[in-house]
Amino acid sequence: MPEIALLPQVLIVSAMLLLMLLLLAAAMLPDTDENTWLTRLYQGLMFRHTRLASIMRQRGVNLSSYLSKLSASEIRQQRLACSNCRNFYFCEQQRKRAHFRYADLIFCPNRSRLTLILNQ
Repeated sequence: MPEIALLPQVLIVSAMLLLMLLLLAAAMLPDTDENTWLTRLYQGLMFRHTRLASIMRQRGVNLSSYLSKLSASEIRQQRLACSNCRNFYFCEQQRKRAHFRYADLIFCPNRSRLTLILNQ
């Protein structure tokens, strides 16, 4: 009966390998606006590493819920706008403040979208 005791471990390892394969496949995708589940997964994973996502988490926004309402194209546009922004220093200064105001984010390329989300 030792085979039965190993079953949960085998399932866990199998699930982890499958997840790693999915992430690898998503990372190898071209950076497109195609609205497939794999592209949405990739765009969502990449979005989670932006300063915009950090601000949203800091303000209690559920990123999974937010991303589920957007197309892959919208996620990509917001991610690229944030990643290509040249106001990194200003953004970091505002983000570190405990109580920043949205008006202070006037330099943010995603300001209108961020204000909409955070004021809901």
